[in-house]
Amino acid sequence: MKFFIGKVEIHAAFVNHPGVCVGYRIFTSGGSVAFLPDHEPYEFFLHSARANMSAEQTQEIAADEHARLVQFLSGSDILILDSQYTDQEYKNHIGWGHGSISSAVSLALDAQVQTLILFHHDPGHDDNMVDTMVESARELVAKSGRRLKSQAPSKGPKSSWKQRRSLSRRLSSERDLRSTCSDAPLIFNCLAPCLVV
Repeated sequence: MKFFIGKVEIHAAFVNHPGVCVGYRIFTSGGSVAFLPDHEPYEFFLHSARANMSAEQTQEIAADEHARLVQFLSGSDILILDSQYTDQEYKNHIGWGHGSISSAVSLALDAQVQTLILFHHDPGHDDNMVDTMVESARELVAKSGRRLKSQAPSKGPKSSWKQRRSLSRRLSSERDLRSTCSDAPLIFNCLAPCLVV
């Protein structure tokens, strides 16, 4: 799906998550930004698999969907990607609809993205854990021998993951519908430099 908001071209694509989830790629005169809020790597669990599909059919569809997503993201200046878990944590969360550090780095490298912003961190992770995950991503990139800048998003020097997690929990406890969008200001801070029209 493609559409415009003013001069900004936006592409949308379904991603791998229980229920419906859409990723976006925004094209501006300043570059392109892709955002996949909830995404599990296709090679580990295919949410669209049907009970009557063979293992071979599932693997073929997963490979096709991965290739489609790589094409969708190809050459993005910035990719903001679900990287909720460490690789070890992911082993206990297969099928939950979220990714890991290595799957995020792998997808970004496959798509030849310039900057990967590791996003959608587990609420149990503190700032130190997020820093450790970013460092793990950078080590994976270095081992690949390719170029990819990896970082966690930030709202500025006075904001921390702990503050954002606290806000998210408060909104959730109040059953405020905005709790599902508690990271929206963070996302737009990441997008703002690229949204030059």
